[in-house]
Amino acid sequence: MPGMKAQFLAGGGVADVNFLKLAGPAAEGAMAWENGPSLQSLPGGNGFANHYKARFGGSMA
Repeated sequence: MPGMKAQFLAGGGVADVNFLKLAGPAAEGAMAWENGPSLQSLPGGNGFANHYKARFGGSMA
């Protein structure tokens, strides 16, 4: 993904406070996500996507 500088990526169960407790300082810079509604269905979603593309030169998907 353009602009991303994460050293560790994960989804689902990692987006949890227990991950932060167990990983401690090693969690610095980690990125996790949860599924949600499509960006286009959110107010301002298309504007955000356009700004992201202009800033980083590519889409988020």
